[in-house]
Amino acid sequence: HKWIREKANDIGLKKSIDYSDLVQKEFILFSNTYMRIYEYSNKLTEGFEYIFYNADRNFTLQPLLLLASLNKNDTRDIIDSKLKIVSCFLDQFISIRIFNFKTLDYSAMTYAMFMMAKKIRRKSPSELAKILTEEIKTMEFTLDGIERFNLSGWTKRYMLHQLARLTHFVEEQSGRDTKFDVYVNRTIKNPYDIEHIWVDHYDRYSEECDTEEDFQRTRNMFGDLLLLPQDINRSLNDSDYAKKLPKYYAQNLLASSLNENCFQNNPNFLKFATTFNLKFNSCTDYKKETIKERQNLYFEIAKAIWNIDNIKKYVI
Repeated sequence: HKWIREKANDIGLKKSIDYSDLVQKEFILFSNTYMRIYEYSNKLTEGFEYIFYNADRNFTLQPLLLLASLNKNDTRDIIDSKLKIVSCFLDQFISIRIFNFKTLDYSAMTYAMFMMAKKIRRKSPSELAKILTEEIKTMEFTLDGIERFNLSGWTKRYMLHQLARLTHFVEEQSGRDTKFDVYVNRTIKNPYDIEHIWVDHYDRYSEECDTEEDFQRTRNMFGDLLLLPQDINRSLNDSDYAKKLPKYYAQNLLASSLNENCFQNNPNFLKFATTFNLKFNSCTDYKKETIKERQNLYFEIAKAIWNIDNIKKYVI
């Protein structure tokens, strides 16, 4: 290619062996790694979950950043370390933007990701972790955006994923056999839906909310949302909270925790809540103030999931 001929010296093509290595070693290394990234993006794979998470939110610039960190002399262990570090960073970066209502569209993210790719190019795992940790620390936004996060026309495309992450984390940390990819799979026979704890009837909550606008805003807050199987979600429909509560108990732990029975004979869940200092409270009556408290609980869970220290865990 004309560009290769013009940039030969810049990319180290000076001798015949350099050309041979480019085709027979470097190209193979990068193309094989790309195929792994493609596989991990489409199938939840232990150890590479972050790549799946980022792909699930349709962040198409992920391969660019992952490949940018590689060096042609990297071993498989070093490559794996770099994939985990960069994808963990991206997961946090993406989530912080979502919780602050900031776009992830290609056109808006291209420049920033290209600049980031140059910054991390061929860095060691320890250098990567340091650079990317600092990037999170210096972001314009933080997870504090969760305090006002709600379901809207814009957040709808991400809400199922974010709720699934919280649900999966609570269950996984409590020793439950849980699968994140099931929660977000829209092709299975009975997919999961976003459940509003408050039903869509302003008249039932007029004492809580002065206007219908306030009611709708409160009803769509993060703290009023759960994940339920589609058939259960539809069967509850207009049911009052008192009728929903027994059904919640039989579902995932995030939903079940609203029922007082969840706190009986459930040592792993209680240990998890204590370990992360999470204030789960059962509720017999779900009021506006309860939604605010639940929103704060979700914030605390999110801080445990998207913990900046997680980036350093994958350094070898």
